[in-house]
Amino acid sequence: MGRRLLRAVVKSIERTSEWTGKVVSWLMVILVLEVSYDVILRYAFNKPTVWSYDISYMLAGTIIMLAAAWVLRIDGHISLDVISNKFPTRLRLYLDLIFFVICFFPLIYLLLRHSINVTVTGVSVFERSNVSYWRTPIWPFRIIITAGFLLLLVQGVASFVRKLFLLMGREL
Repeated sequence: MGRRLLRAVVKSIERTSEWTGKVVSWLMVILVLEVSYDVILRYAFNKPTVWSYDISYMLAGTIIMLAAAWVLRIDGHISLDVISNKFPTRLRLYLDLIFFVICFFPLIYLLLRHSINVTVTGVSVFERSNVSYWRTPIWPFRIIITAGFLLLLVQGVASFVRKLFLLMGREL
């Protein structure tokens, strides 16, 4: 694959991750409003909603899963910066690449594979939540979780390629 094509693919993946993360971040406003509404009804009027719990965990899960690729793109995931910042740049790049190969890719592969199985089963039976008596359909949430893992894997490949090029002394 030519460097120009590789650059275009990586940039496209990164734009998709950024766009998805920014769009999904607006769901936080809806989540705050929804939880606030339920808290006011629950404590001010003693009239809790039956749907709030289901909506809040599905919104929060959607935000987390679909924004994870964007967070990886901006290098915002948890890391030991206190230690790694003392290392030379080349050593940090080597360690990042090693951890991608040893930890990130196998873990995301396993999570994605399991998620696909659960999603296929959930969609085939039109799975509903057993958490509340509202019994909301949960299969769309399963699709979102799988899409989040897929986006994270693709962004991981783009980040890996970008770091590999940096290690070789080339800008992608």
